[in-house]
Amino acid sequence: MDKRLFFAIYNFTAKRRWVRWLAEGIARLSKSFFFVIYGIGVLWLLVDAPYHLYRFIIIPLLTLCYNSFLRKKIGRVRPFVRFGLEPLLSHEANGSCPSNHAASAMVISFAFWLISPYISVVLIIIALFTGVSRICAGVHYPLDVILGWLIGGVIGIVGFILL
Repeated sequence: MDKRLFFAIYNFTAKRRWVRWLAEGIARLSKSFFFVIYGIGVLWLLVDAPYHLYRFIIIPLLTLCYNSFLRKKIGRVRPFVRFGLEPLLSHEANGSCPSNHAASAMVISFAFWLISPYISVVLIIIALFTGVSRICAGVHYPLDVILGWLIGGVIGIVGFILL
């Protein structure tokens, strides 16, 4: 199922220039976007609500560490390596599951709940597009992205909304 869904998304993207262009753009820009937006959030909280800053920094860091640990344990080969495909963006052939981009984007999106729930919701939508773009680019399977979203989302909800 995961393989079939991957190929459906990847082939759909490969056959449509505008989808390929959009997916490649989102996949390339999303890492920088979330890095910059996260930095803005740190500065915002430093000035406006420094008592939230420790959670804003620690919870995404723990999420990335946990996700990286799982990735090493699972050891799943990336789809472009396994099937000899040309990914839309150059990428290392390291572990694929769970997606660090999906987990990081999601937990950072939930971190913004401390600043504004409205901004958080917009960032969650962008995080969803980020994950899909990683599948379209050929660097992740759908399950990799879904697991990344779940890890980032669950840790984000617990860490930023419930605590």
